[in-house]
Amino acid sequence: DGEVFGLVLAVNRRCTPAFASEGLGSSQAPNISGPPARPDNGAAVLSALLRSNLSTCESLQAPSAAMEVEVGDFQEADEMQLSLLLRLSSHVIQISKLLTEQQRAAVRKEALLTLVSDGKSAVADKDPRRFAVEIVAKSLVMFDCDRCTFFTVDTLNDELVGYYTASDSSALKELRLPIRGIAGTVATSNTMLNIPDAWADERFSNEVDLRMNYRTKTLLCAPLATSSGKVIAILQCINKKSNLVFNEEDEQLLLTVSALLSDMLQRMMLEGGYASFVQLNDNINSDVKDMFSQYQKEAPKGAEPEAQPPRKAVSASRLRLHKAVSTMSDVTQGVKILRRWDLDVNPLVEDPVRSLSSIRACFSYYGLLVRFNMAADALDAAVQAIRSRYYANVHYHNWVHAFATMHATFLFLETAAFSSLLPETDVFALLLSALGHDVEHPGYTNAFMVNSRSRLAIVYNDRAVLESHHASVTTSIMECDTKLLSAMSKEEVQRVRQVVVQTILGTDMALHQECIQWLETEAASLDLPSSRSSETQLSGDPAVRLATAMLHSADLVHPALHWS
Repeated sequence: DGEVFGLVLAVNRRCTPAFASEGLGSSQAPNISGPPARPDNGAAVLSALLRSNLSTCESLQAPSAAMEVEVGDFQEADEMQLSLLLRLSSHVIQISKLLTEQQRAAVRKEALLTLVSDGKSAVADKDPRRFAVEIVAKSLVMFDCDRCTFFTVDTLNDELVGYYTASDSSALKELRLPIRGIAGTVATSNTMLNIPDAWADERFSNEVDLRMNYRTKTLLCAPLATSSGKVIAILQCINKKSNLVFNEEDEQLLLTVSALLSDMLQRMMLEGGYASFVQLNDNINSDVKDMFSQYQKEAPKGAEPEAQPPRKAVSASRLRLHKAVSTMSDVTQGVKILRRWDLDVNPLVEDPVRSLSSIRACFSYYGLLVRFNMAADALDAAVQAIRSRYYANVHYHNWVHAFATMHATFLFLETAAFSSLLPETDVFALLLSALGHDVEHPGYTNAFMVNSRSRLAIVYNDRAVLESHHASVTTSIMECDTKLLSAMSKEEVQRVRQVVVQTILGTDMALHQECIQWLETEAASLDLPSSRSSETQLSGDPAVRLATAMLHSADLVHPALHWS
């Protein structure tokens, strides 16, 4: 194809009496015998041919002192033989290059197949560390680079957690970086970057190089994103070997690898890999680990959960008030069937007496009836009124779903992560919101209600139509239709109403991203571990936002429960 890949220079054609008539210009064919060169080394082939056939050139073989040397001109025959010699050499080198490329392709293919096989095995075993080891080790081979780093995106701490090995070591090392630099740019933009000169790129941060006494020259970095487009990890290859740069073939291969790994990583997350990651990560505090352990704990089939004393949910004084009305064993018996995530709520809901008793036990367990001087009959009447306003012909947003949401909310309040954080008024309002969050749901979406110009859409001005109606009906029942709040102070009634309205409005899926953003940003600054250890309760807007997030999670918990 005309590509120039080398140059031959012959200097001073040496002629002696012995070679005067033969020399380079003789008619004999080039000598290509001699020691065979390695087929994967084109330079060795060319060197061997030249040594064998250009020995009459002074630059390649110096004469002995006793030999009479005469320097002459190169002849046309010399040019012809050199031309033939170079054509032969170029063919050998091209064949050598093709063989090398085929061998390289075979190695890449083998590494990719092994990564898929071993990666699936690590996912099945829920072993994220082995998953990272396989990614890094096989990527070093596939991309023929000096170093490869697999980053996971830690949005809670706004960091990239990287795992890497160098080509001369098999030890897996870890580093943490802020989300910036080349990897940070890939994480935030969800695009692949191929950087031929890292230090010349203004996005590159050289802090790690300086700290580790390393020189990053070339970079190839690609995101691993979920099906929704959220970047959850990054694969970064550093310093292509032989002083080369990453080419288009490397880019295509990295896109393929990142797509495969994204699918595996999502599967690991969905199948409980997060729990394994949490337990193995020393940077996650013990409270969060306890919460995950409690969530994942399963009771044996057919076995009754172990009886436990009531948890101190808010304060010691509340527990003492509670003991004045009912014994600890009564409360334990009333709520023990609810202390399991795999509870089938359908038999409870089908029995009005049992379901009402379970709901009353939840409120009594937190001492709410005593705290607000509330008669059990008033609570029963409010629950019955809410239940009667759910439509039996609606297949999902019915009383069964309302009870299941209340059950999940109770379990959230029970976890070590949220215990003691909310004041009594907010706990009372949250449990009530869970029961009424879908009351009088017609079985249609907000979009349908607006587009069909329904009565509710007109009443609520096309804004959060269903959630606004659920909140209105629930507050009407607790304030007007029953005497549920009759013993509360004006301030307590206002607070209960505020929490009920805001938490029910927060179940609108249009506000889902806002809720997630709050959990990932503002909630992280609340220092909940310190609040739990000091028994300091949240108040004001943070308490309402946390209650809203809990109800929103409880409303969506059904797909995450055990399937049987």
